[in-house]
Amino acid sequence: EASSETSSDEDEEIMDASDTTSWKRLFDELKDTQLYIKDIRTDYQGVQQQLTNMTKKLSKFSSMMLSVMLYL
Repeated sequence: EASSETSSDEDEEIMDASDTTSWKRLFDELKDTQLYIKDIRTDYQGVQQQLTNMTKKLSKFSSMMLSVMLYL
């Protein structure tokens, strides 16, 4: 019976180590996901800024073309 208790204790230690490894892996994946989201947000902000600038330029160009057409 003593050997079965020892075996059970060893099994618990192995499971605890496995749980710790699983939590660490999960935590690492969470950190990687957070970094990925941060990079995506940065890219999105860059694209959004480019679209804003292009929209302003297109608006100016459109106004200029309208003025030219009115003089024709």
